[in-house]
Amino acid sequence: MLVREEMVGFKFKGKRTYVHGTDIFQATLEFVLRALGDYPSRLDGYLHHLLRNNALFCLHKDKAIEKDDKLCAYFSLEFGDQKYWVSVLDSGEPITSSREYDEANVVSLCSLAGDVAVMAFKDAYTYIEQYVAMTKYLHSAVYPDATRKGKWLFTRIQLQNAIDPNLYSQATIMEVEFEQNFHNRLTRSSLRMNNTLIGYIFFSLLQNRG
Repeated sequence: MLVREEMVGFKFKGKRTYVHGTDIFQATLEFVLRALGDYPSRLDGYLHHLLRNNALFCLHKDKAIEKDDKLCAYFSLEFGDQKYWVSVLDSGEPITSSREYDEANVVSLCSLAGDVAVMAFKDAYTYIEQYVAMTKYLHSAVYPDATRKGKWLFTRIQLQNAIDPNLYSQATIMEVEFEQNFHNRLTRSSLRMNNTLIGYIFFSLLQNRG
């Protein structure tokens, strides 16, 4: 059953020509909050294809996402015993603006120790922007050769806790720990907030052409 659908506009970050995965994630949270009045208790999100236009967000209840050529991302959400799904479809409506985004500044105070990245939460960025930037920074350190051959992309996230952005403050310590690499096709890293496991983030390597 379709509960709600809504057109969502985006801005490109920096010189990118696709919508950053963190913006899709954040827009999904805001869309769900408008529709249901709360944040989910659990979330599993997949970013399948690069979104290059504004998007149509659709919220479904008691129904899995159907295949669609325009599907760029989808999320399964849990609110107690109730399940919902959000599909993000390329609307074909062009994005006409961009905004400055310095990813290096996001992780300017991030420290690395082996396979672990740690930093304090910054109010200037969303928590997903920080977790993604930390994970990318960690991948660049752990796999410098692979990093030179392509671009690490955020492709999946599983959260079982700390989904509500209001739970984060400057006192929050964020941690990413690299765990598995499936031949660079997919990597998995754990996410922690104040030493508590809150979920996992997955990256894939997009190889340079030529």
